[in-house]
Amino acid sequence: MPVQELRTPVCRTRSKEYGDYFGICVAGYPEAHPDGIVEDPEQMDKNYWADIAYLKQKVEAGADFIITQLFYDVDIFVKFVADCRSVGITVPILPGIMPIMTYGGFKRMTGFCKTKVPAEISDALEAIKDNDEAVRNFGIDLGVTMCRRLMEAGTPGLHMYTLNLERSAVAILEKLGLVDTKGVPRSLPWSHVPQGTSRAVEAVRPVFWSARPKAYLRRTQGWPAYPAGRWGDVSPAFAELPDSPFMRRHSGSEKAREKARAAWGAALAGEEDVRAVFSKYAQGEISLFPWSEGEGGLSAEAAPVRDTLAALAAAGYLTINCQPAVNGAASTDAVHGWGAPGGYVYGKSYLEFFVSPAAWESLRSRFDAAPSVSYVASTSSGSPSGSLAAGDVVGLKWGAFPACSRTDSVSPGPAPARPAPPARRPHPAPTSRPRPPAPAPIPTPHGKEVIQPTVLCATSFGTWKDEAFALWSSEWAALYEGEEGAASRQVLEGIAGSWVLVAAVDNDYVTGDLAKVILG
Repeated sequence: MPVQELRTPVCRTRSKEYGDYFGICVAGYPEAHPDGIVEDPEQMDKNYWADIAYLKQKVEAGADFIITQLFYDVDIFVKFVADCRSVGITVPILPGIMPIMTYGGFKRMTGFCKTKVPAEISDALEAIKDNDEAVRNFGIDLGVTMCRRLMEAGTPGLHMYTLNLERSAVAILEKLGLVDTKGVPRSLPWSHVPQGTSRAVEAVRPVFWSARPKAYLRRTQGWPAYPAGRWGDVSPAFAELPDSPFMRRHSGSEKAREKARAAWGAALAGEEDVRAVFSKYAQGEISLFPWSEGEGGLSAEAAPVRDTLAALAAAGYLTINCQPAVNGAASTDAVHGWGAPGGYVYGKSYLEFFVSPAAWESLRSRFDAAPSVSYVASTSSGSPSGSLAAGDVVGLKWGAFPACSRTDSVSPGPAPARPAPPARRPHPAPTSRPRPPAPAPIPTPHGKEVIQPTVLCATSFGTWKDEAFALWSSEWAALYEGEEGAASRQVLEGIAGSWVLVAAVDNDYVTGDLAKVILG
């Protein structure tokens, strides 16, 4: 049986056997299914109405709502909805919005789907097709305009097609005022993983990969289990990162290299130029950084210490990761908050930086004389050493929350049951199979009063330091090619080959001042 003919029986079977346990969505085609789009106007009209008749069959068989194929003419969608209502289709119809992200991708997708593109859109894109950033911005503005018209027309919601690239979709929703930009609640202070994966119970990570979460996920994707409470309960070896353009965020393509050179300099004459890059990043003048996978600049959490980071850079301490001290901020705080509402979060001051061998000798003495400071350090070819020994783990972030069950909290794991769907017409009662029971609640860190999700692990530092030193070459020196780039490469590789990477924490999160100890 052709796939087209299978869809209605599938809707009917699921509705009959499972009642309303499943929500069933079906596709709608405002311009008709691509296979039915033809040149002959009379045949085209027949195909269009045949699609709507078939859509009605799917709804009558048990579909709960409709999401449409992409389109770029809002009037076509409005007419489609009216035509559906005219034949008795009453379920919600959500418009499928696909932001224009690249010119080539837009042409391929609209060609494949036989999508009608208004002349004003085609003309505007043709004029900027060689400027990726301009195309992306145009796509965002167009998406905002379309969505506003759709909402004014009474659409019950929006379905955003992202193709795994959420930047444009999120930007559109933010401009529409549909996203709270003041801070989205986070179950944990680091980026988590979608529910339903083997990482659902993961509750603690080393601090080193804070700005490189994709690298961390890649290194740990083969772990049979993930630490759910204490770091060290489950700690297999880290996998090696593949040497591929995909993993080189800033040097994997010529366009990426051009953007990075624009931010970090077309050429580097010496260490002063390198310090200037760190200072500019700290002060928000540039948003790209060799030790960060993102393009958003310094994290919001680190923003309050921008001036301190700039002062450290000027003094020769090149910071690549930091965490300010936090003493009892509300878990709903827009900058430092994470976890379930009603809790309080804490954090120790943490700095991770490169420093010259001479400066390190002096700083090491100051660290040893500071009773509240713990540290570990290494050169690129050396072994980690310091006040922290292999196996030592220091908690950097923790939170205190009201003891609660999974269903009361913001949980990183799978929810115990689907939320109740919007009111809809009755379904036939199950006949051949009972409705599956809801899974029993599973204990998670959010059922505990104290959660400690971020740590400094001296053993993991040995893996991280190799990655951090390698980024001097793979992400930065690689920008400067050929003989004309030799001097710049020499500056960067000289630092990578001789300087020291230091990870330090001030355990006094109330009155400690780690930066003051460093600056002397």
